[in-house]
Amino acid sequence: MIYLIDGQMQNDVTTTFLDNLFLEYDNRLRPLYAGPPLNVTISVKIASMGAISERTMDYKMSMYLRQSWNDPRLSFDDIAANSSINLDQSMLDFMWIPDMFFVNEKDANFHTATKDNKLLRLSSNGDILYSIRMSVTLACSMKLHNFPMDIQHCVIQMESYAFTKEDMIFYWDKENALEIVSDDIKLPQFMMTNVSNTECKRDYSTGSYPCVEINFTLARLTGYYIIQNYVPSVLIVLLSWVSFYKSEFTAGPSGFRDYDRIEYGNPKFWYTAGNAKGFLHQGH
Repeated sequence: MIYLIDGQMQNDVTTTFLDNLFLEYDNRLRPLYAGPPLNVTISVKIASMGAISERTMDYKMSMYLRQSWNDPRLSFDDIAANSSINLDQSMLDFMWIPDMFFVNEKDANFHTATKDNKLLRLSSNGDILYSIRMSVTLACSMKLHNFPMDIQHCVIQMESYAFTKEDMIFYWDKENALEIVSDDIKLPQFMMTNVSNTECKRDYSTGSYPCVEINFTLARLTGYYIIQNYVPSVLIVLLSWVSFYKSEFTAGPSGFRDYDRIEYGNPKFWYTAGNAKGFLHQGH
């Protein structure tokens, strides 16, 4: 009974704490409003990659996107220093979060089985960790003039939609910026030779916006095309030249039937064979 009472009291204290925490909070304003730009740290964990299409010029990827920033308005060091609390995702409606979007995105889906795959963690010093699991279809402009021995460069471009660099700056996590679940992602037609991440900015007529990028270098595997296309083509060409290397050719109907087995379907052969047969019948 004592444990039940203590647990109930702790729940009541936590509920009251959360209610008071957002009592005077305005999620319409970014942290450090009218002050220095807000630093947002980005990290990405790639779960899978595939469905690279030359026809539609895109590829699909499943990832975990993590964003971290500090909001002093949500600090509670005076109550429980050096602690953190995992908040329900419904609290996102009451908080300010970065407006990141994918510049080259064609389609995107959040994973919802068995519940929305989102993590929201608040630390006592005001640090916020926001993690989501999602699948995206991204555009990749491919250059196919060296096909099938081509090398493609695909990119993930993430950018702020409304906040310029005067309001917000994106940084890659220094310790764990980019992680791949499988050390060697297997793709049907490509081999990933290099992965890199950079920080950037985009200049538009409305201002300069912060962005981050992930660059993939993909080398096409030529073995499939050699076996399925090149080898059969070479064999067909070689077989078509066999007739020119016949050691003996006997004139007459039997000789033409032998020649027919090799040059069957060649109009020039039938024209020549027809004239020759007519000449032989006239001789008889």
